Amino acid sequence: MSFERIAGHAELFSEPVSLPVSPVQTETITYERERRGRAALPKDLPRVRVEYDLTQAEKSDFETLTRIGEDKSETLDYIPAKLQVIKHVRANYAGTRKLDGSQTVMSASMSPAPLPKPNASPNLLSQLRGRIHGADRRIPDSAR
Repeated sequence: MSFERIAGHAELFSEPVSLPVSPVQTETITYERERRGRAALPKDLPRVRVEYDLTQAEKSDFETLTRIGEDKSETLDYIPAKLQVIKHVRANYAGTRKLDGSQTVMSASMSPAPLPKPNASPNLLSQLRGRIHGADRRIPDSAR
């Protein structure tokens, strides 16, 4: 016997039924995480800003070019009896290429670092190397 043949069965589902639904309970969780990466350089040291931009040849490849930001990194530099922070700033551009009309993002190049991911300038590295190897080997004035 099928359910369609039972008297009054079709009327059971003719009206929508609302069932009570308990409200969704949420819970807020907070946590702290240790900062990754190396520690920031001291804020009290003087800073020298060095900007890197695309060359004219690189810019000439684009029909349109819009500066969209910059990448920043800092290295600790040593000048005898003085420390300073050099802030390297590379310009970022979004542009449309003349040749094929493709859109891309391009960053200015900067000189390569002597070590991968350095936090020290070549001047500071050479000073440290000399001190570590006991090579504060200055040429005496009489030998010059």
